[in-house]
Amino acid sequence: MAAFETKQASEALGRKLERLVSYKAAGEPITPELTRWVDSLPHRILDNLAKWEIINTHRAEGGRHLKKCVDAWRKTLLAKGKTG
Repeated sequence: MAAFETKQASEALGRKLERLVSYKAAGEPITPELTRWVDSLPHRILDNLAKWEIINTHRAEGGRHLKKCVDAWRKTLLAKGKTG
């Protein structure tokens, strides 16, 4: 999987992915810290993790639905002449 531009960031991703896979293999829920990290990943990485069944597809798609809602809300406000 393509990771990040820097070697340091890519290695950090690898370490976190190893932890994530370990929890998955053991059937254990992941820690809140690891959950926050997963939720912060770019969509391209989340898509791969879901494809490989490391995370469920709902988690991979969750942020996209929220972004669509926020974008629609923003368009509605702008259409009404509101800004900010």
